[in-house]
Amino acid sequence: MKRFMYVVSAMLVLSSVCVVSCRDDEEDRYSPPTKNTSSNTSSSSSNSSSGTKTNTPKEETTPPKTEEKQTTPLTGRAMNGDVINMVDLGLPSGTKWADRNIGALTPANDGQYFAWGELYTKSEYTRDTYEFYTYRIGYSNIGSSIAGTKYDAATFNWGEGYTIPTYSQINELMSTSYTTWTKTSQRNTNGKDRKGYIVRSKKNGKSIFLPFAGEKKGYMKEDEDFYGFYWSSSSVSAYSDEASLLLMDGGYGKIQIWSYPREGGHSIRPVCK
Repeated sequence: MKRFMYVVSAMLVLSSVCVVSCRDDEEDRYSPPTKNTSSNTSSSSSNSSSGTKTNTPKEETTPPKTEEKQTTPLTGRAMNGDVINMVDLGLPSGTKWADRNIGALTPANDGQYFAWGELYTKSEYTRDTYEFYTYRIGYSNIGSSIAGTKYDAATFNWGEGYTIPTYSQINELMSTSYTTWTKTSQRNTNGKDRKGYIVRSKKNGKSIFLPFAGEKKGYMKEDEDFYGFYWSSSSVSAYSDEASLLLMDGGYGKIQIWSYPREGGHSIRPVCK
């Protein structure tokens, strides 16, 4: 009987040890993860324990800006041999203005004269000699704007990209918001002090000189040192006998856009962008 009691006691001790050992194993197996005070580590541990893959967002990179290439040369020689020097006056449209007229050796020289839409100079400027006028029919429609077309004398004589200025480009040049106009004179290669206007940029201080080159009517050259007439590429209307131009009146100091008969011989000051 005494021996039986020892056996029972031993069995009870072994059972107790087994229970404690099993509980210890369960606690080790299911013990919760230690909380980390770092927000980044905590998020990573949480995602790891839940089995969710963390997708780290990629930083968006902006490709470096590339400057637009100037496709039309700002300096050099024109197709007709003229010196090209385009001046950036800081105008909002980005228009660059030539420093001289077509056919002019220097900014103070008058240069050549053209009827509106014609590509060559000539000795006589009348309606009868105008290429786009037919007796008893009237004026031909060559478009309400000839900038960059086959009728543009600037493109034809200087090359692709150079054009007769539009009405809007002349109006921008005249704006007192962007430029100042000062009457002055400059010596030309003929030894004459040609009167005209210095047009200076309010933004960057650069300037161009527009001489009072006058005009050609019939066989005669008139009004040099008193008036400047610079064609725009815009006609009054498609079949109109007139086109718009920049008129500089040296006597009264007026600068305005005016309309004149298309057959008249006037200056052209090319522009480009």
